[in-house]
Amino acid sequence: MEEICPSVHHQTTVANLHDPTEKQKSPKPMKETTAPHTAFVPSIILSFNQQQPTMPPPSTRPGKAEDGEAPPSNNLWVGNLSADVTNPELASLFGRHGTVDNVTSYPSRSYAFVFFKRLDDARKAKDALQGAPLHGNALKIEFASTRPGKAEDGEAPPSNNLWVGNLSADVTDPELASLFGRHGAVDNVTSYPSRSYAFVFFKRLDDARKAKDALQGAPLHGNALKIEFAKPL
Repeated sequence: MEEICPSVHHQTTVANLHDPTEKQKSPKPMKETTAPHTAFVPSIILSFNQQQPTMPPPSTRPGKAEDGEAPPSNNLWVGNLSADVTNPELASLFGRHGTVDNVTSYPSRSYAFVFFKRLDDARKAKDALQGAPLHGNALKIEFASTRPGKAEDGEAPPSNNLWVGNLSADVTDPELASLFGRHGAVDNVTSYPSRSYAFVFFKRLDDARKAKDALQGAPLHGNALKIEFAKPL
């Protein structure tokens, strides 16, 4: 063990071989002789830990990628929006480059999501409108990581975002906002009539829980609602 972790006495003896005058001096403090050794072991541990993969934190609604830009998708994140930009206005602007399936905006957060039916159209719109002025602001556009959805394996953990399925084609966003708003403040409703489902985003998690429990199986336009927490991304 002395060869691996030498004592102060042993270190002084080694020093004496090079400088005989060291016999008259007291041993040097340990921090000067042992620091290189104590720093060496953690460096091995650190280099090993750096090889371990880390997972990005989940979120509950679609969004920008945490590390770099998300891979190309039908869904565009549109940022730096003026508070007075409307969904129809965005649908019209982006619709010049392809068929827009849905627009969901969050004015208080200055961004929106524009979902195209075709990936190629989303690519074209992103390239054509990047930095374009809208109400005095230059648009910032990125591919969104995904749109929210049901968990593939079992139900997603509780979140502010509810997936509402088995909807009749004539159910409207205001109607859903009114129905779910009885159980708490609704931040946003995004429906996809052609797919018979919608997403209802609450401001508070507890309100989302209450609405899910209260409206599960409730009839709406003759259909029994199916409600699940939206999966984290």
